[in-house]
Amino acid sequence: MLAAGRRFASRTPLVQAAAICRRANGHTAAEKELVDVNRALLQAIGRGDFEAYNALVAEEATCIEPETAGQIVAGNAFHKHYFDLPADPNAPKVAKLTSMTDINVRV
Repeated sequence: MLAAGRRFASRTPLVQAAAICRRANGHTAAEKELVDVNRALLQAIGRGDFEAYNALVAEEATCIEPETAGQIVAGNAFHKHYFDLPADPNAPKVAKLTSMTDINVRV
């Protein structure tokens, strides 16, 4: 039971430290690093750069995609197939833009 009239700090030292580390965009340094790595991953996908993608994704990563018919697929070989597909030479050239909006980091 708490003593009557006792005052407690509104923030724990950990929360205070996190608040000090927050950047202008509202993310801590660790959260900013996660956002930056995610941005690099999306850009690698947009460029079709499997080497960069592979460096950023764990080899033992798993996924369930529409193409897997509900089956869990492990490893990056499944995704490499899509990176290796040839582009349609008759397709019109389109400028690529990768955007991240309303970023919400949960750790």
